[in-house]
Amino acid sequence: LPLLRERPDSPGRSDAAVVGTSGGRVASADGRVVVDFPAGAARVPLTVRITRRNEHELPSPSPDKPFVAMWQFDATDPAGAPMRLFETTITITMHFGGDDLIGRNPATLAYWTFDEQSQQWVAVPGTVDTQRQTLTVSVNHFSSQAATADNVVNMATLFSGLNVGPHGGNANLRLPLAILSCSAIAFAAT
Repeated sequence: LPLLRERPDSPGRSDAAVVGTSGGRVASADGRVVVDFPAGAARVPLTVRITRRNEHELPSPSPDKPFVAMWQFDATDPAGAPMRLFETTITITMHFGGDDLIGRNPATLAYWTFDEQSQQWVAVPGTVDTQRQTLTVSVNHFSSQAATADNVVNMATLFSGLNVGPHGGNANLRLPLAILSCSAIAFAAT
């Protein structure tokens, strides 16, 4: 993988390279995304562009799956026509620095692709390497792509009887109440 820069690229930053029919690699300048094309993935040379997007442009897949980062991947043929579907699967590796995952659980990194028709995020199975802080997937198309990771929630008791839920951040408090039984209650009017 390329050298990982301390700071991620700013939203809007694009990096592009030409990938031939014999395959090739395109990487973001910050080293956070690498796209590997095997031989035969495209019938013609492609200009491949990786653009960092703002994580708030689209809603996350769910409230408990906040985005770590989001990119737009595009490819065009020599005539400038967009190419979204490839002949074989390509490999995308996302690499994260320690600051990218502050407050997140690296073991829960997940890869998502945005389905333009349904306007929904679709989970793509991938491989997480928590030591290298990478998420690797194989896909056969380009669209908006994103990575999520669950927030780290301290499950420890904050004080006697109060706990925080692991996914939604909900809290509950348990207090013992003693209810006395009375056969009659008399009210005095004054």
